[in-house]
This record gives sequence, structure tokens and C-alpha cells, in this order.
Amino acid sequence: ENPDGTVSVKAAPGMEGDYVADIMGPDGKKLASIPFHVEPQIDASKIKLGGDSIDGVVKKDRPTTFEIDTSEAGKGPFTASPYEPDTVKNGGIPGVGDKNGPKSPNEEDTDVKVAVIGPNGEPVDCTVVDKGDGKFDVQYQPTKEGPHKVVVTGNDDLVPGAPVPVEVFPNGDASKCKATGPGIEPRGLVAGKPGTFKVDATRAGDGDVEVIVTSPNPKFDADVKVTKRGNGIFDCEYNPSLKGPYEVKVLFAGEEIPGSTFGVQVAPNMNAEKVIVNGKGLKKGFAKKPNKFTVNPNGAEGALNFDVEGPSKCDIDVQDNGDGTVTVAYTPQEPGEYTVNVTLDGAQAPGGPFHPLIEEAQPSDASKVKLDGDGIGNNVKTGVPSTIKIDASEA
Repeated sequence: ENPDGTVSVKAAPGMEGDYVADIMGPDGKKLASIPFHVEPQIDASKIKLGGDSIDGVVKKDRPTTFEIDTSEAGKGPFTASPYEPDTVKNGGIPGVGDKNGPKSPNEEDTDVKVAVIGPNGEPVDCTVVDKGDGKFDVQYQPTKEGPHKVVVTGNDDLVPGAPVPVEVFPNGDASKCKATGPGIEPRGLVAGKPGTFKVDATRAGDGDVEVIVTSPNPKFDADVKVTKRGNGIFDCEYNPSLKGPYEVKVLFAGEEIPGSTFGVQVAPNMNAEKVIVNGKGLKKGFAKKPNKFTVNPNGAEGALNFDVEGPSKCDIDVQDNGDGTVTVAYTPQEPGEYTVNVTLDGAQAPGGPFHPLIEEAQPSDASKVKLDGDGIGNNVKTGVPSTIKIDASEA
């Protein structure tokens, strides 16, 4: 009831479509019928995000932008605005709080809401610009480094991918960095020997170096060590244990430096190439049971090393066979894919690393045990040694 004697009516239909509002008098008689049509609400699941802040590199104290596309999220036009800072601080937004949580009294009632949240949960100022055609630009300038979040909602429901994690990097200039050293030269490295290089960032400003080394085996990347020497010099080292083509990506403050990505061809380690590795345990096996393989150095000189990585820790037992070979047995506790490394002085043996698939152990099946030997049958004689061979490999 309004002060001027009129009455305002607010309805919230649950579905789109055509409706009729019947106005009834005090005596129950219909005074009027008012038809109206209800459009569907915005569909948050069909809102798309893109742009520098989502797909690119974001840096401290530099303006950045991302786009919100609602063109396929319903029949607009739709409206968009930032969440009020107090709403963010009070946890009144989904993804970082509760969409039914406390809202600022100044909160705008728009179809799309946006918030950028800093490393300590603080709101970052942002503006929303309507570009038309259902698309909006969101602009902000982070003042801190570290992990941020971008929250976008449609009708208080999170859009796909939100909250979007955004890493804000130092405001360094990767174009002013220079990398030198054998570790990024096209040729010269040998499997098992470290590749080293340095990055000179003395003129690049604030930032850190990140190195990503991709090996010929997509499941096995080389470990990388980066040491900050001081005054903008970074020492980098990685150990290419496999022969073949490598890619070395070098980044400073989140961006690739000039020349990156570097292609490096690693030559085989001729000593490690002599090693022969075979056995069922290199391809498949069972959890909580020993899985075996044999290693033959085949004249190679150096330190052999065996390592198994995967979903669980593995006990490893090495048995000297007395003929120059060894049998390695590893016992994983959980099923899954494992990585078996057989290295000689840091270089992988031919065929490695191996990736056996470990399954749940099955109950033993006595019907699949095979017996053989002269100790079975009708030709066994008293006083004469006889032998029975028991093969339970498939049981």
C-alpha cells in the first residue's frame, strides 16, 4: 500500500511465458485482467569470459582488461556492475563466501556482477564498460603481486570457471633479459649430464625467472633448479636423463624472454645405451605384490640406480643374480600408473622411463598353476633325484 492510496504489486514467476494478472475487488469480482510476458532470467552457465586477465599475463601496477560475453545467455539487454567493496569484505558473494550473505545497502541490482579479489581477500577496484551486443569490458589495475581471484556471476550464480585464479606478476620487462650457456644451445648436451645456463636480468626490473623443460617423453620432464645469484643474475640447471629433442622455456615476471622457447638436442649417453632392461614388471603388475624386471649392465661401467614413482611409495629389492645381472622387485601399495626409472650415472637406460599400469591384486587361481618336470608322471624312481617345476606366473 502506497501513501497516495495506490497499491503496488510485485510478482516473481518461476518460468518464462505469458501470464495474466487478475485484479479483484473487495467483493471478489474481477475488476481487470492485465496480460504480461516474462522473459527468461540470464543463464549464468552460458556466460563466457576472455581477455588478457583470463588468458594472458597480469602484472602489478599495470591496467588489464577482460571481457564478459552474455550474448548467448538469454534475451537481453542485460546489465552489469561491480560488487560493492563492503559486499566482498563481508563474504556476500559466491565462490568466496555465500551468495545469500550480507550485501552492502548500496549494491546495484544488475544481471551480472563482478569482483576482483586480492591475495588477502581484499576487493580490487574495477570498472565495467557496456560495449553493446551483450558484451562488457572489465578493467582493473592490481597493486599487489600474488594470487588473485576474478568472480563473475549471473543472477548470483557463478559463471563457468569462476572464481578464475589470476596470478599477478612483478612489473618486470622480460624483453630486457638475456640467456646464455650450453644448456640452451641446439647441440652439445649428453644424456645424464647437467645442462646449465644463466639469465641476465640486470636491466629488466623486478621479477623472478621460471624455467620449464619439456623432454622427449611427455610423461617425464627434467627437474630444474634456478638460483638467484643477486644483482639480477640467475643460474639455471637441469638434468636431461633422456636422449632426444628438448624444449627449454624461460620466463621472467611471467613472460617469455627473447629467444625462448629454446630447442635443445640431447645426444645419447653411449655408456648407458649398453644397458638391457626387460621383464613383465616394466609393463604391468599388481598392487601389494612384488613386480619384477631384470637389468643387464652388458659391459657398461658406472652407477646403476633404480627408482619407482607413482600413487604410492614402493619398497624396492635388488637381487644379484651372480651372472652380472640383477633382478629388481618393487611392491606398490596402490593401483595406478607408475614410472620406473633405470639410470646409469643419471642417464636413462634404453626404453626408459617405463610406465607400468598397476592393478588391484586378484585372488590366486590354483587352476592356472602349471606343473612340469621329471618329478611328475610314471617314471619317478626311488633313490633318484627328481625335479618338479611350478609355474604360477598366470595364477
